[in-house]
Amino acid sequence: FIYFNEEWKTVVSICSLTILVSLLLSELYLSFSPKFNHNLAIEKRSEQAKLIEPRTKIEFINDLISNNVEAVPVIPPIIWRKSLDDINSNTTNYSKKNNIFPLSGISNKLTVNCNELGYWSTYNSDKHGFNNPNESYEVGLDVVTIGDSFTHGACVKEGEDIASQLRKLDLSALNFGYGGNGPLIELAILVDYATQYKPKNVLWFYHRGDIFDLFLELKNEILIKYLDENFSQNLINRQKEIDDFLIKYLEKEVSSFNNKSNIQKNNKKNSLNNFISFFKLSNIRKLFNLYDTKYLCLDYFCDQASQEEFSKIIKTAKSKTENWGGKFYFVYLPSWEEYTNNKPFIKNKKEIIKIVKKENINLIDFHDVLKNKKDPLNYFAFKLPNHYTSEGYNLVSKQIYSHINSDL
Repeated sequence: FIYFNEEWKTVVSICSLTILVSLLLSELYLSFSPKFNHNLAIEKRSEQAKLIEPRTKIEFINDLISNNVEAVPVIPPIIWRKSLDDINSNTTNYSKKNNIFPLSGISNKLTVNCNELGYWSTYNSDKHGFNNPNESYEVGLDVVTIGDSFTHGACVKEGEDIASQLRKLDLSALNFGYGGNGPLIELAILVDYATQYKPKNVLWFYHRGDIFDLFLELKNEILIKYLDENFSQNLINRQKEIDDFLIKYLEKEVSSFNNKSNIQKNNKKNSLNNFISFFKLSNIRKLFNLYDTKYLCLDYFCDQASQEEFSKIIKTAKSKTENWGGKFYFVYLPSWEEYTNNKPFIKNKKEIIKIVKKENINLIDFHDVLKNKKDPLNYFAFKLPNHYTSEGYNLVSKQIYSHINSDL
């Protein structure tokens, strides 16, 4: 550049400035589109629900209690494992100190889950702390569902989760899903709960982020023991202990559910992240599949060990199911991102499906149904990066029902 004459320097400078301004304007345009700007979509999903139901979870629970209704929040198993920023260190130590890693919530209580559709979804937990009517427990079960929040029933009304929809199709079903679960916690649930009921079919649900969950689960001293074929916490016979453990935790930590100082800190952090993201042209780079490496652990295998353990876990889950004469199904649930321009996970899906097919596991891909709909986003709450609507869960259930019947 320093060797150019003045005329060429002017031309190069003008062209460079034009390109830079064009890129920034394009990034600005994309940043105001939820389909491109994931952070904006996350903000909008929270705003939409709060416009209809402005109360926080703790405010909603307190209102229930003031009306003489006993209620508790969901207490997801993930809080007992370590997080990437070690924010869960206190709960992890609490679990370690008591030598227990609960895989469900408090039993036989009205449980408050989440708000994505303008109301706080609730359900009456069963005798083991899961989202089932107690009368659903019976000998000769047709189906057990195992997975994360999509399996759990977030964020729809009681009776609209996948297992409940299968019951409406005359299949006896139990829901052993819980928000935030990854493959290792799901294996633990199969060992400690599903093996006791020996259902004819086990539905193992997979959703974006499960591999990242596994990466963190493998760091937990109790969960890692489930890779030993003979290990079990025998949680199905320890519900009184689990309830006491969780109630003591709630009594100690309830004030943190509405900690406004933390909310303010998070808002400041989000604003800074958005500012940095803009000048890094993050949305433009997404269009050309150029992603920040810090997101790879969400959408790809974090390391070779995670990939190997994932393969081992689903192989073990299949083997245990087949040992009691059951059929094992791997159910792929597409995320909102699959139908927008945020698609870094496609490579991950291919790797996951490759492993599933290598292990000769029955595959059900809900994308096969959604891709044929006029607008797949209609089946996500407010068409934003939320969980499925009740209509979405109904579609999944019908697809599953069709597969199970065709395999008879």
